[in-house]
Amino acid sequence: MALKLYYFDYSGRAESMRMLLNHAKVEFEDIRIKKDDWPAFQLNDNPSLEFKQIPVLQIDNGKVLSQSKAILRYLGNEYGYYPKDPYEAYLVDSFIDGLSDMIQGMVASKFEPNQEKSKAMVLDWLKNDYPRFLSIYEKRFESQGDSKYAVGNTLTIADFSFCALIFSTILNEQSSVSAFLRGPFEQNPRLNAYAAEMREFFKEYLELKPKESI
Repeated sequence: MALKLYYFDYSGRAESMRMLLNHAKVEFEDIRIKKDDWPAFQLNDNPSLEFKQIPVLQIDNGKVLSQSKAILRYLGNEYGYYPKDPYEAYLVDSFIDGLSDMIQGMVASKFEPNQEKSKAMVLDWLKNDYPRFLSIYEKRFESQGDSKYAVGNTLTIADFSFCALIFSTILNEQSSVSAFLRGPFEQNPRLNAYAAEMREFFKEYLELKPKESI
C-alpha cells in the first residue's frame, strides 16, 4: 500500500516531505486538495484530521500521521535522514524550528486585516528578524567547515526543510515575495553557495516541480 500525503495544491508545509520521499524513491500518492474542496474535506468530523489541519500522511498500516514537523521526523527516521546521535538530532531540530521562527513575522502579516499595519509588519520583519535569522544560519554553515549539508556530513531533514523554503519562496522567481527576500539571502556567502549546490543536487526534482507563485 503506497503512502498517501494530503495537502493543498502548492508547496507550503508539505514540500519538504515531497522532496524527501522523491529523493528516497518512495512510492506515494501526492493528494493535492483544492482550496474550494477543503471545507467538504473537513466535514463529518473527518477522522484523518486529528488536528483539523493538513498535511497528514497515511502510512502503509492505515494509520494517519498529523503535524508537519512530526511527519517529517517520522519520514527522516524511516528512510535514514534523521541522526541517531542525540546532539546531531538537536542540531537538526533546532535548525528546522528556527526556520519556522524566521518566517513567522511574514506569515503573521498575511493574517493582519489592516493593510497599512500588515505592510508595516512586513517592513519591520524585513529590516530586523529576517536578516537576523539569516545571519544565524550563515554562522551555522560556517561552523560546518567544508560540509555542503545543513547538519553534519550527510543529507538530513534539515536540508529538505531549508531547500523547500529556499526554492519555493526565497529564490522562486514566480513568488511575489522573492524580490524582497532574495537580496538579503544572497548577501550571505555560505547560504548562497548552499543554495547553488542544492539547486544542482535537486535539479531533476525542481525541473519537474509545478510552477507556483506565493
